Amino acid sequence: DVEVEDGRLVFLSDLDALQQYIRQRLLLFKGEYFLDKNRGVDYENILGAKKMPEDSEFITVIEGAGFGTKVTEFSKSLVSRELQITFSCTCDYGQLTNIEVTL
Repeated sequence: DVEVEDGRLVFLSDLDALQQYIRQRLLLFKGEYFLDKNRGVDYENILGAKKMPEDSEFITVIEGAGFGTKVTEFSKSLVSRELQITFSCTCDYGQLTNIEVTL
């Protein structure tokens, strides 16, 4: 993966690349990616719902990133109409801890 850092393109690998990939998967609406309509989160059924989505909805997306990814900690909270997801996971490259994604 590639990231812009100090105005320069930087190639990411291992844990940094996996973290970016998981973040992209969580921000993707299910059905949005034309090559894989099952990839992403089913936000159409979440937005406007009167209850919080199940943890499993997001854990499945995180663990679906591959590379032996297993969620070890997961929490979510709703603050000012934004859903904050915090998780830790292990994978083939090591461990990601306290990753925050705001939706």
